[in-house]
Amino acid sequence: RLGPALAQNLPLLCVNPDRWRVDPKGLAFSSGSLAAWYEAAGGRVRWLGKPYPEIYAFARRLLGPGRLLAVGDSLEHDIAGAAAAGLETALVRTGVNSAFGDRELDRLLARAEYRPDWLLQAFRW
Repeated sequence: RLGPALAQNLPLLCVNPDRWRVDPKGLAFSSGSLAAWYEAAGGRVRWLGKPYPEIYAFARRLLGPGRLLAVGDSLEHDIAGAAAAGLETALVRTGVNSAFGDRELDRLLARAEYRPDWLLQAFRW
């Protein structure tokens, strides 16, 4: 379906770079996977959102000075992006991480470039 867009050299704007999402059947491809395919096929992609720095600069402008905590379920996007931006981070074991058992998630954490400041079992109000 994106062939005509590629042929016309149209840019793709990806505002949610997450490559995976949770659906009732488990993990499924998300918009970041589609954008990565488009880029690999030669298309132009403008990436916004986590883990890209613009989203954290926007949050700082919106919320003002002070401590900010980034909470998310993805080491690749939520934790890496926020840590690189100098924010404190909390990784939630549910969401995308629900596909991994505790042991596998612990192995991923041990190899991660950025480690979360906190590890949460779930995210609830």
